[in-house]
Amino acid sequence: MNYDDIKKIWIIGASSGIGEALAKALAKDGKQVIISARSEDKLKAITETSDNITYTTVDVTDTKSIGNAMKGIKNLDSVIQCAGWFSAETAKDFDADMFKKHFDINVQGTANILDPVLKRFKKASKGHVAVISSVAGYHGLPKSLSYGPTKAALINLCEALAIDFYDTDIKIQVINPGFVKTPLTDQNDFEMPMMITPEEAAKSIVKGLKRGSFEITFPVIFSYILKTVAKLPYALSIPLIKKATAGKM
Repeated sequence: MNYDDIKKIWIIGASSGIGEALAKALAKDGKQVIISARSEDKLKAITETSDNITYTTVDVTDTKSIGNAMKGIKNLDSVIQCAGWFSAETAKDFDADMFKKHFDINVQGTANILDPVLKRFKKASKGHVAVISSVAGYHGLPKSLSYGPTKAALINLCEALAIDFYDTDIKIQVINPGFVKTPLTDQNDFEMPMMITPEEAAKSIVKGLKRGSFEITFPVIFSYILKTVAKLPYALSIPLIKKATAGKM
């Protein structure tokens, strides 16, 4: 499904950060946008910025809330899953409960959205799905002991879906941002190279949606540096990342 054919888009995880900025950018581009998150007050405030934006509350860990939301959304063309969780962790403070929370929200939460969405799109024989992952999914990184594995899982999931839906009118895209200034990255106490704003991220995502390539990643230079490092043998990549992030992460 091409970008120009998309009329109605559902963005989950749109109460702040990239999701909010993307909703506003797509609405400005003439799309009908439904935004979702748990915070109704924040969603209401965003709808006031454009006549093209409406909202429905959703908790990605609650399949009932997802089902209720979908009942009220007709003629859906596209779903962009932005909801996610991040808490910085190192080996010193690794915690199984925190690991589970990351997977419950980032991975299982995405699966909870995809289940009914893909069923609807398969029935209609068309649709578009984009999932926000991260460049942190390319390779293990410091302070991402729980977060990074969830993003690697989402990349792998989208790759498999793209293969299954290849040569159909159901399009799958994965979005892998670098550092974007959001409430999540505000937790970090280390230098974040090539940091961009949510509005800049949204602009890059819209360009990627229009281009239609499987992966949308930005900033391009930062992303491809990490891609290159990730392709090196572990005997090189692990000490290289350790040296590059020593005292910073």
